[in-house]
Amino acid sequence: MRSQPLHSFKWGGTPGNAAILTLFRGSLKRHKENSRLRGNVRKPLRFWLQIAFLALIVAGIVLLIQSKRTPEWTDQRRAEEIMAWEPPTTLRGVQYETYTARWHEAMDGVRTAKWPLFDLGGGLVLLGLSLLAATYALKIKTVRDMRVVRTPANSSAILAICSLSWFWIAASEGWGIFQDFDRWEFPTWADSIAIPLFFLVPLTLVGWGILASLTWFIAFRRALLPAEIWLWRPDRPLANGIFTALAGLSVGLSLLLVWKVLEVGPFIEMPGVLLWMFATLAVRSAALSRPERS
Repeated sequence: MRSQPLHSFKWGGTPGNAAILTLFRGSLKRHKENSRLRGNVRKPLRFWLQIAFLALIVAGIVLLIQSKRTPEWTDQRRAEEIMAWEPPTTLRGVQYETYTARWHEAMDGVRTAKWPLFDLGGGLVLLGLSLLAATYALKIKTVRDMRVVRTPANSSAILAICSLSWFWIAASEGWGIFQDFDRWEFPTWADSIAIPLFFLVPLTLVGWGILASLTWFIAFRRALLPAEIWLWRPDRPLANGIFTALAGLSVGLSLLLVWKVLEVGPFIEMPGVLLWMFATLAVRSAALSRPERS
């Protein structure tokens, strides 16, 4: 005889059978409820992101402590002798370049890992703090939240983020030049500091003016904001390709800059670089959100 499924079994009308059926249904209901609760115990994405970012911060703090305990020079007396070298007789030509190269080689020979540890540690701390702040600012709790991140509500806010990150990076680079000077990366007679500082300010201002103008006229005019940060327009394949390629180039260069900050500093540049990456994606989405001309 073929057995019937439990849910299709015809129970009798006796009180005993009715009680058994009630107990079975109650047990099944509790099982489903417990399964649902066990599923809800899973930690959301934000929890694991917090763990990862806190690990970066802790690792950075450990490196900073190690840097604090490490002397700057392997031989303090020898380092002071090299610092006191007389300038070359000429400040140009092969003789000058050879003399300066010898100075750099001698200084590098007495350096320790103090400043590399400091740059890496500080960079990791600010990287972790910046990413941790981003998860709260963008309200990222689950994987779905990452897929539906949106741009700011208007083009002026995006332009403000672009400007802030641009000037943040420029100011950090200027600060890094003075930092290298304090670490004796340049001899006292070198003009290597004056040249980048002389060009940094005008290049920053001119570059910002050009990029802001192009961004406003190419991306922000008629943009429908806020838009999804990962916006893709199947109806505009050419625009997808162009703006995605430009954004990919900018993000790729930003990742190289992150590596540079971790390797040689200055670590205060890290938040500006990450902010620039978000601004790049927001500009791309704004450009793709524009309706096609009729």
